[in-house]
Amino acid sequence: MSPNCIGAVCCTAQWSGMVPVDRDGEPLMNASQSQSNPLHPDVWPSGAKFEAEIVAMTVGMLGDGQEAGGEDASGEDAGGEMVGTVTSGGTESILLAMKTYRDWARARHGIRRPEIVAPVTADAAFDKAAEYFDMPIVKVAVGADCRADVVAARKAITRRTAVVVGSAPSFSHGTIDPILDLSELARERGIGFHTDACLGGFVLPWAKKLGYPVRPSISACPA
Repeated sequence: MSPNCIGAVCCTAQWSGMVPVDRDGEPLMNASQSQSNPLHPDVWPSGAKFEAEIVAMTVGMLGDGQEAGGEDASGEDAGGEMVGTVTSGGTESILLAMKTYRDWARARHGIRRPEIVAPVTADAAFDKAAEYFDMPIVKVAVGADCRADVVAARKAITRRTAVVVGSAPSFSHGTIDPILDLSELARERGIGFHTDACLGGFVLPWAKKLGYPVRPSISACPA
């Protein structure tokens, strides 16, 4: 099958960057954004620009004055800078993060089946990640206030643990886990720490500005 070409963009049935055209070579969809594909930033650079702007705005809201930046080649923090990527939603964000922690634990520490330590109130996407990526998930109790029990989390961490999870806020109750304490547990062990803020996390900086007693969460973590 010969490819159809529009300008410098050639398309076949096998290319994810294809632009469907009619027999006269006119795009079948006329809305400008309906013809873009963020998988191909070389063809549609506006997608990369949008992502960079979204990440920068998010860092501005949650980063407590930090700047968007990057990590060095070893994956270590490069001067406290924050990085990010845009996904289709909260579930995909959690899946990508857990796969990254799994691959990191296998490559760095030789753990065949890296484990997730998460409160029982954590989002169901962590269970999906555990199933998809062959990562046993160890659930820890929460207190009467529905916040993660730090003592229980400490006991649940083993040499197989790849990541500790906390929610800010949690999906089920809207409570904020003791993020700083959980983060410190992970930092002490040299393992990953993941704050899930996909449902309500953007509300926290504005609630704090309005005078609500928001506990320190994402930006205050040293890990």
